[in-house]
Order: sequence, then C-alpha cells, then structure tokens
Amino acid sequence: MEEETILSGYCRRLDAPRMVEAVIRQGKLLEADCDYPACPCLPACPVAQRLQELEHPRDGAAAALGSPS
Repeated sequence: MEEETILSGYCRRLDAPRMVEAVIRQGKLLEADCDYPACPCLPACPVAQRLQELEHPRDGAAAALGSPS
C-alpha cells in the first residue's frame, strides 16, 4: 500500500520553513519533494530525520509522526 505523508520543518538550504511531501510504499521511501538524501544539510535537517524514521520506524515512530496505521 502506498501512503503520502506531509512533514514540516526548517530547511537550512532554503533558509526557510518548509513542508515536504513523502510517498512511502511498503516501508520504502519512493520520493520526497526535497533534496533528500542528497542534501548537503542532511545531518542537521529535522525533515530528513523524520524521513529516515519513516523508512526505518522504531517502536511506533511512524505512528507518532501522523502516519496512518
């Protein structure tokens, strides 16, 4: 099943708040409308951290982010 999730956070590269749409199928991130995973600011990016949690959920982390069960 494919699901779409919208994440929000501060983007250092754009120097502005940002909403990112992510498409996930069977636990695999298919696309995100930002530069993840190639962004040079990846280590400090809160949106990238959430995308990584969606790809590799731990103890209900995806549910805490608002993903449907």
